[in-house]
Amino acid sequence: MDQEPWFQPKRSGLGLTPINWQGVCVIVVIVVVIFATVAIVVSVIHNPPTAIITILVSTGAELAIFIPFTYRHARRTRQ
Repeated sequence: MDQEPWFQPKRSGLGLTPINWQGVCVIVVIVVVIFATVAIVVSVIHNPPTAIITILVSTGAELAIFIPFTYRHARRTRQ
């Protein structure tokens, strides 16, 4: 069973772009997760340098999960 890809390579530049509603939903979910993480860190940690480091580390971890997920659901070649 061959599933339709959710993302395709951009016409110019690096990265992927969503091509159907599942891809758009993935983008919306990751944006919401990142904003929620920032809001939680800012409300819990009151020391600015610690908050910045925590936000950078957590965002990096979230993107380390998100980016391979999108490439697994992408077209392999430009079409």
